[in-house]
Amino acid sequence: MTLQFAKEGRLKSKKSIVRLFKTGRSYSSPPIRFIYQVNKNLENQGIKVTFSVPKRTFRKAVDRNLLKRRMRESYRIYRNQLNDLAKERNVEIEGIFIYQASDILSFRKIKSSMAVMTNRISKVID
Repeated sequence: MTLQFAKEGRLKSKKSIVRLFKTGRSYSSPPIRFIYQVNKNLENQGIKVTFSVPKRTFRKAVDRNLLKRRMRESYRIYRNQLNDLAKERNVEIEGIFIYQASDILSFRKIKSSMAVMTNRISKVID
């Protein structure tokens, strides 16, 4: 069990991110929206995600970074469960978590939203 957000789990490719916005499916559990795509790929199995907080809503980088840290930490709690399920089913999931609320919410609210989100992703994989 790793404590960090490992390099293998990050979605960094600009091409993949653009493809997600064009063809990906989305699910929303306020304050977070998740845009995802499930690829049946035998080479790369697991889940790759990135996190986004809109600059238009939060002008200060300090606020955006705080919210991204909270989202990453809440995702880390459920990451292993999702990763194991994706490897079991031989699929790769690419996704973007987007913070949508207009104010800074507590970690507890973000974590509960992430719990709902991961349950939904688990159902999609099955």
